[in-house]
Amino acid sequence: MPPIVRIFCVDHRPDGLRNPLDLATIGVGANRQPGILHDCDGANIADLNPHLNEATALWWLWQHPEARRGADYIGLCHYRRFLLFSPEQEREGSFRSRLRGCHLKPSLINRLHRLPVRARDAARCLEVSSVDGILPLREPFLNAGGVAQTLVDAHRASAEWIQRMIDIALSRAPDFGVYLEKAFHSPSKIYCYETFVVRAKMFAEMCATLFPIAQQFVQEWESAPDASHTHAREPGYLFEILLGAYWGWLREKHRAHFLHVRFATFVGNGHGWWYVGLSHLGYRWFPDGAAKVFVACHRALVNLGLMAKPE
Repeated sequence: MPPIVRIFCVDHRPDGLRNPLDLATIGVGANRQPGILHDCDGANIADLNPHLNEATALWWLWQHPEARRGADYIGLCHYRRFLLFSPEQEREGSFRSRLRGCHLKPSLINRLHRLPVRARDAARCLEVSSVDGILPLREPFLNAGGVAQTLVDAHRASAEWIQRMIDIALSRAPDFGVYLEKAFHSPSKIYCYETFVVRAKMFAEMCATLFPIAQQFVQEWESAPDASHTHAREPGYLFEILLGAYWGWLREKHRAHFLHVRFATFVGNGHGWWYVGLSHLGYRWFPDGAAKVFVACHRALVNLGLMAKPE
């Protein structure tokens, strides 16, 4: 029997996706359409969505087990970022881990059904393995300051609040806090985007560990003078790293086993449909040494508008 997998798609757009394939939509922010789930129904922290982003939908799922309906595995994706449930071997520095997926124009969203992004695609992967879940290929943060310096340089978080998140984690979950501090400040790879499929029990344990940290952080952050805030979504960006570090902590310290897959991402500067096949060919046959040259040329073509031409 294949496992029961329920994947929820978070969408903040007022006219967003109602039911992308067999995924259940959770409306957050301005998305209050009828016929979908909402992070503001019943017990909720929906008022924190402008700061915590997708985390308000995660909290709602945790507190409303009726929405999970006895699933063996719980997953989350975004309205423009979907996991491709075809497992990939992650090789350090490899071409496939550099690109990590295919980038498509939003106009191609109607072709989503051609990609392996359904809950049943995830169930097939899980049925033939004994893993604890499916995660995206990790993002590399190879600069000396690690992900913390990357967030500071991008004006998404301040060093002050990054340290406060670490301090709260150290006080509430010391073992994990030590790992989190290293993940923030060391050149490494980390799971990003709050996108995953994991065992239901693991999902509940994750929420019980991380949300006390996140909610204390947001309370302190909201009570601080506005001048100390780098970005309105600063807590959300830091929660994303908190969650990504948690999966790494389970994998490295508690021997959790995950499959790794790539993304299909729908973005404004995406590429034509042909890129799905070409990128897959590239992942298989391009030598790792050619990755930097290919990616540089790739970006140049996108900037010139040439990539957006074919559909």
